[in-house]
Amino acid sequence: MSGVKSVVLALLIWGIAPIYFKLLKTVTPLEILAHRILWSFILLFVVVLWGRRFLVYKNMLLDLNKFSWPLLSTFLISSNWFVYIYSILEQRLLESSFGYFLSPFVNIILGMIFFREKLNINQRVSVVMTILAILVQFSGAGNFYNNFPWISIYLALSFSFYALVRKKINVDSMMGLTVETTILLPITLIYFYFLYHHGAIYGASYGVSAGTFLGKGQFFSTPLISFLLMMSGFVTAIPLMLFIEGTKKLPLSTVGFYQYISPTCQFLLAVVAFHEPLALNKIFSYILIWIALIFFVFDRRISWTHRVVEIVKVATKGWVERTR
Repeated sequence: MSGVKSVVLALLIWGIAPIYFKLLKTVTPLEILAHRILWSFILLFVVVLWGRRFLVYKNMLLDLNKFSWPLLSTFLISSNWFVYIYSILEQRLLESSFGYFLSPFVNIILGMIFFREKLNINQRVSVVMTILAILVQFSGAGNFYNNFPWISIYLALSFSFYALVRKKINVDSMMGLTVETTILLPITLIYFYFLYHHGAIYGASYGVSAGTFLGKGQFFSTPLISFLLMMSGFVTAIPLMLFIEGTKKLPLSTVGFYQYISPTCQFLLAVVAFHEPLALNKIFSYILIWIALIFFVFDRRISWTHRVVEIVKVATKGWVERTR
């Protein structure tokens, strides 16, 4: 499969994944997250063994001097997953979509803070437009809590910081995710023990409803729910492996151009399929973020073109000197 097909297919799967999570609306977000961790670990561990990379995996876990970074990345990705699942089940997918649109601009700001990267005029405009888009989210009717786009901001921040930490770890995405799910596995198994052995008792004692953290476990409720929860590993790992394979064959500028497929699909699903209310302030905020994206993509295409021109100049100069 070509690089473009692999990347686009991965992003489309991520874009329509909310349909899968909607089918699990009777399950709490925390239980879905726990199953996602468990089944992802099982699938990824099999892939590691199949690829004869167990020694690399073992060395990563035993390297205690570098263990703090995987711990941080584990917290970031697991909390990102939880908030993402929560947004879908709570009819707030629009906020999730907006958050992933924000992510590239958060990356720009992080690059400026941590790597002292200077912003050009297009990047400055895109950052200003992004800040305005976030402020517009506050302008709707209602109280501060209802208007504050915490889901969007947390998803953008956690995903961008996760990418930053993963750069520090410097390991491929699949192996990194295997280690992260391994770190989460003991906590997940403890959670399952309390959920399936004591969850119903605690739920009855403290008035815990189906929409909260600890209720009655749903894995054995119906065959369909059991199957869907087991498939969470594939929903997590398959698009990731496709994306990794595709990015190896494509320049980063091309990957960056395609990355907006996923939040665009989420936006369309939220409005068309899930009928989430699209208030006027949200419409304006999306317009602002799309304008910012135009500046962002245009800047990346121009930078890529300049690099190609410089490469051609150097190659041509070398060829001319050799022919003299």
